[in-house]
Amino acid sequence: MAYEIPSALRYEERVVFGLTFRQFAYLILFGVLSAIIVLKTNIAMEVKVVSSIALMGFAVSSAFFNLDKYIVDVATYLSGMREVGYLDKKALELMDVKDVLDDIIILNNGIKLAIVHCFPINLSVKSKEEREMIVKSFSEFLNALSFPIQINIRTVDSLKELRSYFDSFEQRITKPSNNSNHRQIIEFFHEHRRFFEEYVGENAIKNRLFYVIIPFNSHSEHEKALKELNIRVEIVKEKLEACGISSERLNTLQLISLLASYFEEFVEVEKDYVFPITMLKRYITTKGEGLGKRIR
Repeated sequence: MAYEIPSALRYEERVVFGLTFRQFAYLILFGVLSAIIVLKTNIAMEVKVVSSIALMGFAVSSAFFNLDKYIVDVATYLSGMREVGYLDKKALELMDVKDVLDDIIILNNGIKLAIVHCFPINLSVKSKEEREMIVKSFSEFLNALSFPIQINIRTVDSLKELRSYFDSFEQRITKPSNNSNHRQIIEFFHEHRRFFEEYVGENAIKNRLFYVIIPFNSHSEHEKALKELNIRVEIVKEKLEACGISSERLNTLQLISLLASYFEEFVEVEKDYVFPITMLKRYITTKGEGLGKRIR
């Protein structure tokens, strides 16, 4: 199995004066360029000196402090995508997802995934015998599988992410505006925020989320793959149940929400994904028709 040696441990041959070939090449190349500028050009002496110092400074910084690699990293970052919607073509390429249907995720390479959401148990409240039994059952579950799985664990600080989202949004809407309804909009926003935060606080929010990802790596017909994944999901759920772990398979809408949650702020409430924008409908329904009259 190939293994890349960390750069801090990689040995580089010293070719001359204790310098590696890369360091020596940088110093010679830019030293020659500096000499050409000073001796062979007719520009002002001040420009010659500044140019020569800049070239040699870059050479020394790159040779000994990896300035060139830092510049490449910055350029790559600036030229890449930093803000993009999850339905954007580049985002879809990043996720490598071709489609989501029939409760499965279809990747661009043809691999199909089913995802089971697991609800953890608190081992700290179990007796020693119960803990040993659970660990043994889970070990038997892993050893009995005839197909690969991936266990994904996400840690989500729901209220922290939620407040960060509202804070950034509030900075935009509280800017001075000539809109006659600006005050009503701000009041509406603050009420919506309070409603959302109270709703999240009063419900059981899971800060750590557990998923079992079940793949089916085959280019067979969709119906055959769907049937095989259904069988695998039932096996996983049955084995997890034997460990005392309840679980449920994510449906199509939940899978889409899960993918979107990697790009947007979300919280999980009562086995469902909740986004600030989707909570608006719940808020308006709860507050009744009077709310619509206020913001007209």
